[in-house]
Amino acid sequence: MAQIRLQIEDCAELATFPDIKGLVFNTTNVPTEFRSKFTNNGLDGYRVEYLNENGSKQSNIYRIVTSSFIVEPVQVDTPNSSVKTIKYTYNNVGSLLFCTVTPNAAPSFKPTATPFIGYKGQNVIITNTSFTPQILEVELVNYDAESLAIALYSDQTKSMEDGIYTLYDFDGNIYAQYDLYEIKDTTDNKLYEVRTRRNNIDTTKGLNNIVGNNG
Repeated sequence: MAQIRLQIEDCAELATFPDIKGLVFNTTNVPTEFRSKFTNNGLDGYRVEYLNENGSKQSNIYRIVTSSFIVEPVQVDTPNSSVKTIKYTYNNVGSLLFCTVTPNAAPSFKPTATPFIGYKGQNVIITNTSFTPQILEVELVNYDAESLAIALYSDQTKSMEDGIYTLYDFDGNIYAQYDLYEIKDTTDNKLYEVRTRRNNIDTTKGLNNIVGNNG
């Protein structure tokens, strides 16, 4: 198992994607026998462990490299300031390797809590984990395709006596219920038609009960 000891050249962002932060390594400082790994996608899946100033490992912390590409530094203007900052852009010709790691983004519930990924000048140990990571984009939603299909295409009933509107899943089970009613003014003119979701499901409105009794 290959273990590469190296110093972080920089900890910075991509110029065109400022929300992507990663580690930059100078390939000229890599031992000769490992230099062939420091190419586009060469370090994907490798583990990064961080060293303290005294050379000991930082306890219980490591990151996994999710992508690695050759880059070059560029100067970028800082908003509302004349100061320029160094960021990086992809370029297949160069001696700097930009590595994204996971985790490297703050959680949505605490956007200021950016995970530690190292700092400029820190020594690290890069180790081959013998696997290639696969990155999947996951979107968390309140309703999936099936629930939307139920709302649009499933069986539905409306009780004319009490105004209970019922949706059924594709197996005929009650999926959701609503109360339907009207709001009128003092002269009995209709102002609104209202539909509010019921928390207390009326199980007597089951589809089999209704269709069976009236089929």
